[in-house]
Amino acid sequence: MTPDAIEPERGDRARTAEYFSRLADTYGDGAYYGARRAAVMRAIASELETARDVLDLGCGNGEYLGEFARAGALTLLVGADLTFEMLAAARAKVPAARVVRADASVIPFRGARFDLVFCSHVLQFVGDLDPALDEITRCLRPGGVLIATLPGESIVRREIEAMLGAERYAEFARVVFRRRARRDRAGREERFRTAFERSKLVFTTRQAPFTISWPDIVEWIRIRWVPVVPESDRAAIEPMLAEISATASERTFSMIESLAIGRKN
Repeated sequence: MTPDAIEPERGDRARTAEYFSRLADTYGDGAYYGARRAAVMRAIASELETARDVLDLGCGNGEYLGEFARAGALTLLVGADLTFEMLAAARAKVPAARVVRADASVIPFRGARFDLVFCSHVLQFVGDLDPALDEITRCLRPGGVLIATLPGESIVRREIEAMLGAERYAEFARVVFRRRARRDRAGREERFRTAFERSKLVFTTRQAPFTISWPDIVEWIRIRWVPVVPESDRAAIEPMLAEISATASERTFSMIESLAIGRKN
């Protein structure tokens, strides 16, 4: 297992940028990501209705920037990310947005600049939440809101394990997901709650439910995970994906994207 094939640990900025650079062309494509985005957009519609200046912090290749641009009459739409390749893709995809390379802990804007800061699957990669949340709070206007995803349950992985069996799934997870170790997800909501409150944000949660099918999962694996697996290991993935595709029925099942909401008084 080569080190650069492993998902980066929380707080490793350079490895995070390098890792996601390989996904700049395709991250967010496919039915799984599309259904998840649509659910989130429904869930945060009330905040978007009143927001005029929006920062997508960790914007990636601009999928949510495009959604925000289409959703309302914004005065300012900014995407910030660590990864040059992601920013280049975002600039091409959403010309109406400004893009800037920035770290969540050092946001290059004056205080009280934004009505809404959005972070999709970003804060879980931040090693020390306090400086990042302090910066976000500084950039929010009074009454402004931070909307961030919470790390999710491994529903998809449990479904795949149930299909393949524990032994075959262990090999599949080693080759495809390639993590050093499982991140401890226990108490994840409480970790966010206490961090938001330390930064003087009023914390609430919200759920964005959506539905996917087995073909959506296989497509998601090909889009999200296969591109960061070393070429030498990709041949081992195909038989397992073929087995999942052949065995999977057309049944659908429910997913939930959990959101942490932090409002500045």
